[in-house]
Amino acid sequence: MAEPTQLDKVTALIISQIDGEPHLLIFEHAGLQFPAGTVEPAENPDDAAVREATEETGLADIKFERKLAEAPEELEPEERLVLLTTPVYTRPDDDGPTWSQLRNGLRVRQLRTEDDFVHVEYAETNSKAIHPYVSYQITGWVPGSALADRVILLPFLTLWRHTSRMDSRGRKAHLPALLGTAIRPAKAQPVPASLAPAPARRALTTRQTGLPVSRLSRASPCEASG
Repeated sequence: MAEPTQLDKVTALIISQIDGEPHLLIFEHAGLQFPAGTVEPAENPDDAAVREATEETGLADIKFERKLAEAPEELEPEERLVLLTTPVYTRPDDDGPTWSQLRNGLRVRQLRTEDDFVHVEYAETNSKAIHPYVSYQITGWVPGSALADRVILLPFLTLWRHTSRMDSRGRKAHLPALLGTAIRPAKAQPVPASLAPAPARRALTTRQTGLPVSRLSRASPCEASG
């Protein structure tokens, strides 16, 4: 069987100066989140952080600043991540029929191995239902080279330069609701664990970001300043 390889995941912490104060971008999607995603094959992690930040926020001119930390994510013994989008085969043979596909970044469970193939199971659960249930499930064979058994989490600091904008009537345009969280000056302390992304829960502190934080509070969209 081919040796599984490493998968890198990035998280982008986007900082912007608004009305003289640094703001940290967060958004709501199944809870509070930061832009994050999987590094594509042959992609530089720095570029991946900027790409994910741009794709998930729609903001332009996001600039890479620096990597904040690097930490492995602990996986369960049979847990694997899809490294490369791959077809799912009905048997351990790449000349055999395929019936589905697993995209990169998905978490699967390894059931067994045969030659260079791994028998995996992927299940998606409807967790919003009163009684959560598995909405669909994929079981089949994939090449071992398409899976990763090691995951490295990479939080990055990125910067977005906010400039004043005017609408068609000459009024100040509003920032996206995403930029509604202000960072208040205070004594340096860790970012609250409930708001920090998974890569940062153990390692990320305000000393690493260079920004003192007292609290992260949701607010209404901030009006663009001149």
